[in-house]
Amino acid sequence: MPKIWQFSVIEFSKETWISGTILYSDKKQKHATKAIKNAKYVLKSYQKKTFANKQIKVVSDSNEFITKTDAHGYFTLLTTHKIIKTPVIINCDTLQEITPLQTYPTYFPDTSKRLAIISDLDETILHSHTKSAPKRIYTTLFKPPHKRGVVTFTQELFLAYKDKNPRYFYVSKSETNLFKIISEFLISNDLPKGILLLTPYLSLKKLIKNQKELDFKKNTIEKIITLSPNKEFILVGDDSQKDVEIYTDVAKKFPNQISSIFIRQTKKTVNSEKLKNWQLLKNTGVNAHYFKKNESFNPKLL
Repeated sequence: MPKIWQFSVIEFSKETWISGTILYSDKKQKHATKAIKNAKYVLKSYQKKTFANKQIKVVSDSNEFITKTDAHGYFTLLTTHKIIKTPVIINCDTLQEITPLQTYPTYFPDTSKRLAIISDLDETILHSHTKSAPKRIYTTLFKPPHKRGVVTFTQELFLAYKDKNPRYFYVSKSETNLFKIISEFLISNDLPKGILLLTPYLSLKKLIKNQKELDFKKNTIEKIITLSPNKEFILVGDDSQKDVEIYTDVAKKFPNQISSIFIRQTKKTVNSEKLKNWQLLKNTGVNAHYFKKNESFNPKLL
């Protein structure tokens, strides 16, 4: 039976972005508290069949929208209609409701507050060992969400901005397969329940071949900012992948909306290429801070 693996309704000032991923699954996403069970859950998450290229109906109150899933089982639409509660998804072939597996929040209303924070996940919020394949695989498989390490600086940064009640977006190259794992990590570490935007669902074969959408993160961040013309953004990332380059491009494209950028240094030393990219980011004129691997957040940076 098709089930909604991940679903979000994100309200912006003038439009609402509805998106989700539908897979064939007959079991709920159970909380994995033991290492072996966690490994089994993760491996199974790459073996599900996608509800691919199927027409669906999104029903909210008196509004109905027809859309279609792609090869990843993913669907997305923008509407100017006011969405008050989470819509119902209907399989157009059977006219039956597709039920959700998700326990993480689905509906994210807009806020009148001006500040928003867009943050990466791996090595920015949670320790994932992205530069070491063996460590990364071991951590993902055998460390349940509540045992994963949290990055102190970012956790303290979020806490420091709590009184400003910012809107949180988590945009990551991590695939949608790990949605449940990541959402449970956020909850177990008492991190803000922000909007999780992950790369499309991957089969194990495509994961091994690293067939991810290359510009997903950049395109998603630009879409969020474009849909939020009255907000200013803080960007948080790290230097293990392409965050510095992406944030540089974003700062150039939206110079009046990016107030600060925080980048985590993931190694003890910074090579010449990373220093060059950091300088290019600084040259945009944005307020930027390159914080060290185990540094704590300094309130003076507010």
